[in-house]
Amino acid sequence: MVWGAMLAAAVVAVTPLSLAAQKLTDPTMPLPETSRRMRELEPPATAGDGVTVPMFEVWRVGAPPEMLLGWYLRRLNRLSPVKDAVLDTADVRVGDTRPSMTFHLTFHTFEDECMDPVPAASTSSDGTHPCSRWRRGTMKRRILDNNRVGYEQQLWIETITFLWYDREAATGAIVRRQIELRDTGLSDDWKRYNLVTQITLEREVLHPATP
Repeated sequence: MVWGAMLAAAVVAVTPLSLAAQKLTDPTMPLPETSRRMRELEPPATAGDGVTVPMFEVWRVGAPPEMLLGWYLRRLNRLSPVKDAVLDTADVRVGDTRPSMTFHLTFHTFEDECMDPVPAASTSSDGTHPCSRWRRGTMKRRILDNNRVGYEQQLWIETITFLWYDREAATGAIVRRQIELRDTGLSDDWKRYNLVTQITLEREVLHPATP
C-alpha cells in the first residue's frame, strides 16, 4: 500500500463520514452527513410539457477528496466501481441490480499561471504579453502538502468522477448518473487553503421512455 493511502486510511478511521441525514433526491447517490446544499450554484429547473428535467444538485462538505474517495467506494460498493472502466449503454439491462460503474481521478498540477486578465490584443511581436500577477506552482504544492494527506506522496486529487447507467424497469429508459467531487479549497492566488470539496450530483434520461 502506498504511503498516502496508508495515512488516508488512518484519517478515515479517526474521523468517519456518515450517510447524509438529509432527504436525498436520489437515494442511489449518497452524501456525507455534513454536506450542505449550495442552491445558488445550481441552474434553474425549467421544463416544458412532457420534458423530464435532469437532476443537478451542488453540495459542499468539509472533507478532502482523498477521504471522500474511500467513503464513496464503500458506499457504492454494490455498483462494483472500476477505475477508468469503459461503459457501453448497449450493455445496460432492465432489472440489473449491479450495474457497472466507472470512476476517474484527476490530480492537481503545479505549473505557474498568470492571473492577469487576457488582453484583447497582444502588444508583443511573438504573441505573448507580460504578466504582473502570478500564482506559483511551488506555493500550491506547499499549501497542499501542509493541509492534505495525498493519494500518493506528492500527489493530491483535484477531481473524482463516478459514472454509471441503468435502465428503468417500467419504461425501459436509460438513466445516466454522475457524482463529481471537486477540490475547491484553494484560494484564487493559491496562497491559502480551506478544507472544502464540492459534490455535484447529476441524473438525466438519455433515451426517452418507450410510449
